[in-house]
Amino acid sequence: MFGRIVGTPVGHHRLEFTRDLPVSVDRVWQMLTDPAERATWLIGGVLEPRVNGVVDLVDDHHHVTGRVTQCDPPHVLALTWSSTDAPLGEVRFELTALTDDTCRLRLVHSAGPGARVQSLGAGWHALLGRLGALLGTQSGSLTFADLLLAYEDLPIEQDRV
Repeated sequence: MFGRIVGTPVGHHRLEFTRDLPVSVDRVWQMLTDPAERATWLIGGVLEPRVNGVVDLVDDHHHVTGRVTQCDPPHVLALTWSSTDAPLGEVRFELTALTDDTCRLRLVHSAGPGARVQSLGAGWHALLGRLGALLGTQSGSLTFADLLLAYEDLPIEQDRV
């Protein structure tokens, strides 16, 4: 269930994760867009789910700023993402119904030069594990430190485009 890290010839990286969750698309959308729900697994703060909406997410260790670039409820939420680990990028959540009560979440974080992609990979992996645990899937027992070591060993695939 590890994500993929793909490098591009111009120094950008793309992290890709896919998770199948035992709940509806609407439930996962709520976990992304409702501030109280989002704070239970991702990060608290402001995320206005509309095009050009403000993104200002903060906790004790992170501060993320940006703007919503695409909002197609309950299927796509994309936003610019700027933080210490990723000074320039975009995060895209895509939700697809597999059945009435199962959903596929695809998360793609496109990061510019200077992004700490292994740290981002470990972080997203941990956060998606937390989301899965809240929604009733198995959660991993790896700590962030263990995940970071695993992502440091993960090969970076090269994008041919």
